[in-house]
Amino acid sequence: MPSLRYITNEQFADGTTIDGSRLEKALQDLDDWINDLPNGQMRNRWLQSQMVFKYLPPTGDSDAFLATTTGIAGNIRHFPWLPIFNKESAVNPMRIKGSKLDWNDGYTAGAYGAVPAVEYNDQVVWSMSFAVGDDPIIINGIDALFLTDNLEYVSDWLYDSGSPPEPTLAGQYVRDIQFQITADNPFLPDEQGKNAILIHRYNFRADNSLLSPQGPGTAFTDMTPPIAGMFTHSPQASLSVNEFDIGLPIPPLTRIRLSVIVPIGAAGAAVAKPWYDKPWSKFNPTVTLTILEQLKDG
Repeated sequence: MPSLRYITNEQFADGTTIDGSRLEKALQDLDDWINDLPNGQMRNRWLQSQMVFKYLPPTGDSDAFLATTTGIAGNIRHFPWLPIFNKESAVNPMRIKGSKLDWNDGYTAGAYGAVPAVEYNDQVVWSMSFAVGDDPIIINGIDALFLTDNLEYVSDWLYDSGSPPEPTLAGQYVRDIQFQITADNPFLPDEQGKNAILIHRYNFRADNSLLSPQGPGTAFTDMTPPIAGMFTHSPQASLSVNEFDIGLPIPPLTRIRLSVIVPIGAAGAAVAKPWYDKPWSKFNPTVTLTILEQLKDG
């Protein structure tokens, strides 16, 4: 407790009077002193919040309808997934940096400086951005859930036998999903070559993130009648990618981007499967970002 002299001019000691008016004045001075304390002299309290990013991918029927009405067979591009290579911009040709896979085709000279060597044999990104307010935040966790089923969104997260990328082999789990959190440059926020990469998770195998063990569960034979295994169809292949206790401080007025990156290839190209040419049709995604916000007195 600091000296009473820092709080009020009213002093109480031997030889001085103690009356109600002086006590009231001292208590009011104490109240004013507490209310005027700078934030740096108080212990910070943080409130946890979640930001949820989700959309419902198109079904096979809607995709076929769009292909018919737009005349674009297979719908190679599908919002919100965009190609990392932005051929429409000479200033900002790459939407994401530091994400090239070892088996990706390179880029060759073109009208805007570079184009994919093989059309569509590159990567696509689902990018979500938000702005931090006048107070700092702490990014504390990322939870990505890629749900599959046995009807519409089907994937076993395994490389196909049709020319998987080296050095992987057919039947191995894919290792091409990437997550990035970046901060835009405050002076050139739309030029992604100048942003700062804060978090980058990559080169992990899908079987490290399976929601449940691969393969149908066995029946519980110690019960009559026996109860079948819990996971007998492809929801067992859903992915849950988690990062906990990150503790990444973000300054005020920062524009943050959360990006999910997967590869894409044209039909017949020697590319990673099961992505093929429509990776968005393989799973139903939900991404939750956990942040801590400073709690202030109103």
